[in-house]
Amino acid sequence: MQDQEQQQMPVFAMLGDSFQQVGGNCPDGWITMQGQRPSIGHIAQADGTWVAEEKAVVWPRFVGNQKLDLFTPAEQLAVVTATMQDPVVKLLYDRLLGAAYWSYEDAETEQGLSQLVAKGLLTPGRKAEIVAAMQPMDQ
Repeated sequence: MQDQEQQQMPVFAMLGDSFQQVGGNCPDGWITMQGQRPSIGHIAQADGTWVAEEKAVVWPRFVGNQKLDLFTPAEQLAVVTATMQDPVVKLLYDRLLGAAYWSYEDAETEQGLSQLVAKGLLTPGRKAEIVAAMQPMDQ
């Protein structure tokens, strides 16, 4: 019986947000919903329905030595050694060190990692591992 009473109670929500109120009077500026919010991640729509909120993609940002720690010590030494002979590798390395942070969100990251593979300084498998470590985390 209590479940039926609760289902019949009006549901109010703040438009464009996940706030809801079950029962009582509709607060100023809120709307009447067709039913209760399915989950905390749903947002009230003007037609009284709930829509799942899209999660923002948050790419990890690697700062300071975290940028270099994505590479093994042997890979780091190979790249540093190559900077003495290859101006393209030197430029890539300098840009990595000079960047405030390193993120796979930046297309230059993929280009740089691909260059390291093309120059034999990184295997395709290791590149894939580094890329995997740089992917957004589930929220």
